[in-house]
Amino acid sequence: MKLMLRALLVASLTLPVMLAPPTAGAFMQNQANEAQNFTNGLALIQNEQHAEAFDVFATLLPLGSGDAAYLMGMMKIEELGVDYDPVGSLALLKAAHEWGARSAADVIAQIEPHLSAEELAQAEQQSAQYLDALQISFRNERFAGEAISREATRRAQPEFPERHIHEGNHGWMDLILGIDSRGRIMAAQPLNNADRGHVRAFNQVAPRWRFEPNDSVTIQTLRFNYTIEPQNEEELIADIQQGFNNSLQLANAGVTEQQMRLGGLTQYWLEHEPEAADRLPTAQYWYERAARNGNVLAQRYLAINEAHVEWAEYLIAKGDLDVMVWHGMRLVTETDDAEQQARGKKLIDDAGRAGHQVARDFLRHI
Repeated sequence: MKLMLRALLVASLTLPVMLAPPTAGAFMQNQANEAQNFTNGLALIQNEQHAEAFDVFATLLPLGSGDAAYLMGMMKIEELGVDYDPVGSLALLKAAHEWGARSAADVIAQIEPHLSAEELAQAEQQSAQYLDALQISFRNERFAGEAISREATRRAQPEFPERHIHEGNHGWMDLILGIDSRGRIMAAQPLNNADRGHVRAFNQVAPRWRFEPNDSVTIQTLRFNYTIEPQNEEELIADIQQGFNNSLQLANAGVTEQQMRLGGLTQYWLEHEPEAADRLPTAQYWYERAARNGNVLAQRYLAINEAHVEWAEYLIAKGDLDVMVWHGMRLVTETDDAEQQARGKKLIDDAGRAGHQVARDFLRHI
């Protein structure tokens, strides 16, 4: 099976030149230094540090990473960084299959005929332990509050500098906004791998935006799409498709930055060609896969933009100040439950005490 694993790792050979550029703002700093990230494990394999890579992948099992479980199973059967262990390999591959790694089925079918009934039972037991230790379920439970959507009554288009566009002829920026009662933007943070130049461009025009007045502060998301030059719809779709295909191999190999990019590209594609939904994985699929592979930016995107409760609570438990602030605001503004509102205010207060400026701004308005 060594040839099978070698083939899987071919995509990682170009890893150094394909990694996404540095992320923007305090919200996204040090992303490349996150140790518990599948991309970093691939880089270790590339450097033939197999034992270290195995340890990185092991940290992702409680998140339900099918990519990590699959590769760990292959490493056990190939004796790469760990001892030969067909029972342990089968257990990991079964977990990987349960978590969406379709290619695990073929390897499982190759291993099972060579194991005894007792060994098969051991593999089932070990696999069940991995599934029981899952910290983030696959239920995709969203926050049940009632979001308040306020129409923009005045917009100011940012002048996105062409020299900062790093994703081909097109790109996007997802933002979450805090809007005060008068309709002014009081806080804005990027949610995707936005270029610093685009973030600065939006911050320059944000004071000129206005939204409908409201009794209180609210939060909501906003997306900007941009292209280098005007394109007709057919050319734009072809360009998006090319960008998608350029990232697909690395994304399927587990490179989390490319999985994040495909999530955004899928959304962008469907805005221009809705019928493509019949042949594409969902954007949620790519964001979820990146999050379970340890990409903190993807985890925050699901927690904040998608209001995914379990990812929010997971990151809050880790002391993530950004999620504490924005999830806390969601509790305060989108529910009538006094207990949840009190918890939300405490999360914001704790983040403010820890030095989070947006939290301090919110506290002056709630």
